Amino acid sequence: WANDDFTPLPCVKPQGGEPEAMVAFATFHQCVDEFYTKLEEHRAAEQKAQHAKTVFDKVERIRADQGRRVEQLEAEQTLAERQALLIEANGELVERALIMVNTMLASQIDWGDLWREVKRQQRLGHPIAQHIHALNLERSEMLFLLSGLEGMDDSDGEEDRPMQVVPLDLNLTLHANVARLHSKRKETRDKTSRTLLQAEAAVKSAERKAQQDLQKFQLKQTIRRVRQTWWFE
Repeated sequence: WANDDFTPLPCVKPQGGEPEAMVAFATFHQCVDEFYTKLEEHRAAEQKAQHAKTVFDKVERIRADQGRRVEQLEAEQTLAERQALLIEANGELVERALIMVNTMLASQIDWGDLWREVKRQQRLGHPIAQHIHALNLERSEMLFLLSGLEGMDDSDGEEDRPMQVVPLDLNLTLHANVARLHSKRKETRDKTSRTLLQAEAAVKSAERKAQQDLQKFQLKQTIRRVRQTWWFE
């Protein structure tokens, strides 16, 4: 709340008006001082509230950002574990696919021709080619479609099972690909633990800096209740 106006002239309270609608002072000096002090207090309160919102919004952004990083790492850890289990559950199929693609590569076939042959075999219903999602031969990688962790009942039919893309390193054996994914899962798990600690420290640091910032801001906004009397007054 802040005063609306001030005047050096005597005021008459309107009939039916609020008792505190007008306040009289012994001197005009006190009146002016009260008016501007209240005005500055009101502005300072608004500025403090806005500054506090800005400061704590920054803390919440840091908290949310750290939370997203942890969630991403946990998702990567879960994905690596799932991919390793899918390879193990489809060991024979994966091993045959690795042998087939590596045999074609060993024949010095052009990469473009190899991919066109894979697509042709898919149209013909080749049981292995149908699982090849993509070939990234510049990285010696094959993206393979696998299922089997849910609905493993063979009577359901393979087409009814959810398929997931699993990366396979063409330079590695089946077991080496599984070991690589388990190693990635462990590495991501350790990174998640470190990130959780770092996230907690980052949020606490941000909260501490926010409180310090607010204290400094409040100190700057401190208003002297009675203004200085100058020599000519």
